Amino acid sequence: MNAYILAGGESKRFGSNKALVKVGSETLIEKVINSIKTFFDKITIITNEPNDYEFLNIDVKKDIVSGCGSLGGIYTGLVISSGFKSFFIACDMPDVNMSLVKQLIIESEGFDVVVPKTKKGYEPLFAVYSKNCIKPIQLQLKKGDLKIINFYKYVKVKEIPTDVIININTQKDLEQYLK
Repeated sequence: MNAYILAGGESKRFGSNKALVKVGSETLIEKVINSIKTFFDKITIITNEPNDYEFLNIDVKKDIVSGCGSLGGIYTGLVISSGFKSFFIACDMPDVNMSLVKQLIIESEGFDVVVPKTKKGYEPLFAVYSKNCIKPIQLQLKKGDLKIINFYKYVKVKEIPTDVIININTQKDLEQYLK
């Protein structure tokens, strides 16, 4: 299975490109890569700024449809993927729970989306998606609806209950994570 790291966001709430923020000796995106690199056949970064990630010596692809946020990144990954199913993760999730990743993959048999669900709701940027999602995502993008979970009603979804998944969206989130 291939993995796609979504790093195309504008980081409006954070104030700068959070993927490149140093946490110890590594950037956030390096922490993600190093957590998953031994598990996946291929890892690709999906972004609107490919030059920002050249230093990582990893495959980087530009969004097929720019300006469509994370949904556009998922769409790009699914279109270019050599496999039927792929794992997607945001660049701002530094502590990857590999047990949960394995569970998502195992539970994906017979489903188009396998997504963790916390008390706060779905974690669509830490999920397995199948190529059956391409058409519904395409239709949603044409409507200008960028909310990922809105296409879920058109595919077979399995929710995996879980605790909190750490996401660094703001400077405050980063401060809490560093503590």
